Amino acid sequence: MKLVYSAMMQENTSLDEPLAPPIIIINQDDLDATATTTPPWEFYYTNEMLLGRSVPPPSRINLTGCDCLGGQCHLNKSQCTCYLKQESFTAGYGVTGFMYHAPNQTLKSNGLPVFECNSLCACSEQCTNRVVSRGRKIPLSLQKTPRKGWGVFARCLIPKGTFIGIYSGELLGHEESEERALKYDEFGRTYLFDIDWWYINQQYSRNNNSRSRKPCKYTVDAYHAGNFTRFLNHSCDPNSALTPVYIDMDDIERPLLTVFSKRPIQAGEEITFSYSGDPDFDDDEDEEEEDKEEEGEGGGGEGKEKEEGGDGDKGQGTIWRLE
Repeated sequence: MKLVYSAMMQENTSLDEPLAPPIIIINQDDLDATATTTPPWEFYYTNEMLLGRSVPPPSRINLTGCDCLGGQCHLNKSQCTCYLKQESFTAGYGVTGFMYHAPNQTLKSNGLPVFECNSLCACSEQCTNRVVSRGRKIPLSLQKTPRKGWGVFARCLIPKGTFIGIYSGELLGHEESEERALKYDEFGRTYLFDIDWWYINQQYSRNNNSRSRKPCKYTVDAYHAGNFTRFLNHSCDPNSALTPVYIDMDDIERPLLTVFSKRPIQAGEEITFSYSGDPDFDDDEDEEEEDKEEEGEGGGGEGKEKEEGGDGDKGQGTIWRLE
């Protein structure tokens, strides 16, 4: 059954990441006749974002692409629209240019929005600013852990800033996500993640001359559909983190939720992230950063890596997976 499960995962993602190494299944309890040999089959395995009942199809009306020829995007920001768009969001946070180091294409900083080149861009598929769109490259395994159920493990050394996968599932509107949260609370399992990144709230506050948070418009639910990332376990000292990435999407409130390594991850090490955001983040520092920007001093540092927890059953910018 383990081979069947692995084949199912590979077949369901063969179109969007045909070169991705197979994910193998390891269960140390296989000698126990009552052990569950594979992870649960209760969900549809996919890397895609399926749309909820109130979520409109993606629009590309305002999507723009660069006209960089010769394979790579120009590092001269006056000649590349993708470069300009990226810097408009990250110039004040200690990161210049694209969010990926060249040539190894590792992420410069977690928590900042990433704007990759898209299907309208003239640059080639080998452009340094195309990472998530080219799919997972690292070999992984799903392993049954003694106390935390199934988990995701590295099968090779994963350098810092490496793309691991997309947190896929169903993209829900606010009303539908609230309905599901109540249902999931009844049996204590949920995979909901509100999309309310700090820069979305920051933009809302500036546009409305208010310090109040923007009501969360979209939520990702990986319960009925998703991929291996739904098995990522929580850690207070995680080695990976979520990063919002935009490719063929012009709506700032609908990024892809992607997982990148925060530090080198050794072969055989479990890959984890924080369900409530990055534990190293300081709320006071976040508020001070916003104050500086409002006063015209600009931001600094390595960017913000945590989404604040909120009230209610799901929280804001927080993933809750109770098992």
